[in-house]
Amino acid sequence: MPENAPQFTQFYWPSLGLGCIEGGNAVASTIAVPGPAEIPLPGAKAGETTFVFTALGTPPAQGPQDMNVHWFNINTLQYGRTELEFHGINPEGPITLSGTAATGHGTVIALAEGAANQCSYLPTAALFEVK
Repeated sequence: MPENAPQFTQFYWPSLGLGCIEGGNAVASTIAVPGPAEIPLPGAKAGETTFVFTALGTPPAQGPQDMNVHWFNINTLQYGRTELEFHGINPEGPITLSGTAATGHGTVIALAEGAANQCSYLPTAALFEVK
């Protein structure tokens, strides 16, 4: 991690993309980065969270994606669905998708699910604080 990197929360377990890479399954990691944070792209203001999904061993993003994070702030009762898209992170691969949500301040529960490069990934979840 670079110096002065923003705080982040790793989702609880890795996601698997069954048969998504030559010779087997792709392992993916998802993180939540509460703002304010300029990185990772597209960045998050105070009261927002950037979600980042990376599938190891995969090629770069190709075409439209269908990866989403569903989130719920248990303090404010705000909720939503954030589409993760290619924002220039890891342009040579592995596929890395991100998106920013106006989660508000408080405790947020999130579920990442969907497909990247037309390969489905098992869901993963996280619980984190947006200060």
